[in-house]
Amino acid sequence: MSALLSGTYPSPLFLVTSNTVKRKVYPRLVAQLPPHRVYILPDGEQAKSLEHVNSLWEWLAKLGADRQSVLVALGGGAVGDVAGFAAATYMRGIPWVAIPTTLLAMADAAHGGKTAINLGHAKNQVGAFHAPAEIIIKPELLDTLPYAELLSGWAEVLKHSLLHSQAAWREFRVAECDNAAVWPAALALSQDVKGAIVAQDPTEQGLRRALNLGHTLGHALESYFLAQGNPILHGQGVALGLLAEAYMAHKQKVCSPELLAQIEETILSQFPLLPIERSDIPALVRLLRQDKKRTAGMHRYVALAAPGQYNYSATFTDAQARSAFAILV
Repeated sequence: MSALLSGTYPSPLFLVTSNTVKRKVYPRLVAQLPPHRVYILPDGEQAKSLEHVNSLWEWLAKLGADRQSVLVALGGGAVGDVAGFAAATYMRGIPWVAIPTTLLAMADAAHGGKTAINLGHAKNQVGAFHAPAEIIIKPELLDTLPYAELLSGWAEVLKHSLLHSQAAWREFRVAECDNAAVWPAALALSQDVKGAIVAQDPTEQGLRRALNLGHTLGHALESYFLAQGNPILHGQGVALGLLAEAYMAHKQKVCSPELLAQIEETILSQFPLLPIERSDIPALVRLLRQDKKRTAGMHRYVALAAPGQYNYSATFTDAQARSAFAILV
């Protein structure tokens, strides 16, 4: 058995990856893997469709995968989402292993057991909670990523630092996402924050909603540009969502002017604004009505009071959302 996997799994493994990861990362790991079959998805969000999950189910069935078979997800968050959802549903659930290859997946997407695909242009509308049997983190694989992908993952690190403490926020808001020396500490922080929250609330009945900081408005941005045929990276949406939601919390007299200014400076010095016009704002607000966090007709978000202090059940109106999106124009 290869040293890459600590568990003992039936042979062959069924490995799911993407075109880019197959070319850039798979050759570095293939010699460490037990016998396996390979299924290749397209890159990015376009993989997260029922069509691709159906093709994956059919591939597993054709090759004789049974309830003891193990699916391995080698790739970023989209690969993990598709493979994890396929594993959750094939034969009512088979084990899977995550080998994340992006900073976003290592810091966030591979942990917590959420799997999902998109429904049309709506992000993550169909999914299941199905935790991987094993998560293998190899920070040295991050040297294969372009700067934009590292920056995308860094948005989740910043989110986790805001959820953790003033000390963590102070440390990571001035760090550089492409500095390999900070990756181990950033990953450790993210895994600690997410692990502690998920352990208390694995199926998002309460506290786990805190991990959606920046994601309510951020997912609307992602869905909007996906519908335009110009998808953005997840972290770009989350970063601008963090800023817009901090502004909304400030207007609700929750977030201090000082913290809002710090978040604004941090986000805008690293993440570019998106090509949004004021005329786009009504469509963005309409997309919020598809958000899974919406309850009883109310928009729900995480209102940040201070690093480490937040209300994960805060609400906002359409008018407040319009004002928050307007600061991104």
